[in-house]
Amino acid sequence: MAVDSEASFKSRVLELGISEAHYNLLAARNVKIFAGFAFVSAYQPNSRDEKPFVDALSDLVGAPPGDMLPVYRRLFYESFGHSGSYTPGVSRQPRA
Repeated sequence: MAVDSEASFKSRVLELGISEAHYNLLAARNVKIFAGFAFVSAYQPNSRDEKPFVDALSDLVGAPPGDMLPVYRRLFYESFGHSGSYTPGVSRQPRA
């Protein structure tokens, strides 16, 4: 998956079961690639408070995600990982 590919992002959105109508709402707000979705809010995976993500998502699609929240979480986690900003289980330490 290419982090900057609109086609890859749209394909994954639909593959996860997110409606094309919701994809169109995201795209209308210029969230068309994984990197764009990864930074829709200040939330980061494993943060305790996902309210910034839920609020941003609600704003983007015009309503709270409801039962689709786990699907959007997965898309966010994948997007964040593709962006190169997050590597689970790896901490970056300065070299001595």
